Amino acid sequence: MKKRILILLTLTAIIAFSNTSMVFADGKTQDIYEIYKSVGVTKAETEFEEQIRKNPLDGNAYSNMTRIYIEEKYPQKAIDIAQKGIKTVPEYAYLYYNFIGLAYEGMGDFENAINAYSKSIEILPSEPPYYNRGKLYGNKGEFKKAISDFTKAIDFVSDYKDNKELYQQRISEIYWYRASAYAEIGEYLNAVHDYDSILQISPSGDPDVYKYRAMAKISVCMQDNSVPDSEKNIIFNSAFDDLDSALKGYRETNNVKAYQETFELNKKLLNIFTKK
Repeated sequence: MKKRILILLTLTAIIAFSNTSMVFADGKTQDIYEIYKSVGVTKAETEFEEQIRKNPLDGNAYSNMTRIYIEEKYPQKAIDIAQKGIKTVPEYAYLYYNFIGLAYEGMGDFENAINAYSKSIEILPSEPPYYNRGKLYGNKGEFKKAISDFTKAIDFVSDYKDNKELYQQRISEIYWYRASAYAEIGEYLNAVHDYDSILQISPSGDPDVYKYRAMAKISVCMQDNSVPDSEKNIIFNSAFDDLDSALKGYRETNNVKAYQETFELNKKLLNIFTKK
C-alpha cells in the first residue's frame, strides 16, 4: 500500500513539474485522466484515441494515458504510449522518460528504469527522475550514488513552491530516503540532520521519524569517533526524548507492533545509559 502511495505521489510530482514548463497542444479537449477517474480506463482509452486522431501532437493526451496505465499496473502499455509520445512530441521526452522509468519499476526491471531516469535527467534535470533514480540506487546498495541523487532532487523541490502540500510531502520523502542512505554508510550524524529537517517541516512528527532519529543518535554515540564525548552525552540523552515521542505517536495511532518494538529499544537504551 505504501509503495502505491509513493508511486501516486511521484506521478503527481511529475505532472506538477511538467505543468510549469509544458504547453500542451489542445487545452479545449476533455481531460483524459478525469474521464478515467470518473468512468474507468476503457472510456479513457476511447477518448485518448479520439484526441490523438484530432491532434496527433497533443502531448497532454500521451502524458495522461501513460499515467493511467501506470496506475492501472499496465506497465508495457505505459511504455508503448510514452515511446509514441517521445517520437511525436520529442520536446517533452524528459516527461515521458520519467513515466517509462516508473513503468519499468513496475515490471521489476530496475536497470532499464535507471536508464530511463538518466535519459530524462540528461534532457532536462528535475526532481522526479533524481528522486526515483536515487531510490533505485539505494535498493541496489549504491548508497553514495543515492545520496548524490537525493541531494540534487532537494535542489529542484522548489519547483513545487506554489503547491505547499506537495512541496512538504516531496521534500520530506527525499530527506527520509537520504537519511536512510547516510545511515547505511555509517554517516549517522548526517542522518540525524536529515531527520531534523523532516521534523522542522512537520513539527507534529511521524513517530517513525522520531524512532529512526533516536537510532541514528545512538549510533553516533556508539560508532562516531569524530564527535566529542561531551556532545555525545547530549545526543545520547536526546535519544530518550525521541523514543518518548515515538511511543506517544504509536500509542495514539494504535500501532501495537511498532510500540512494542520501540518500547524494547527504549529498555535497551536505558541499560546502556545505566552502565555509562
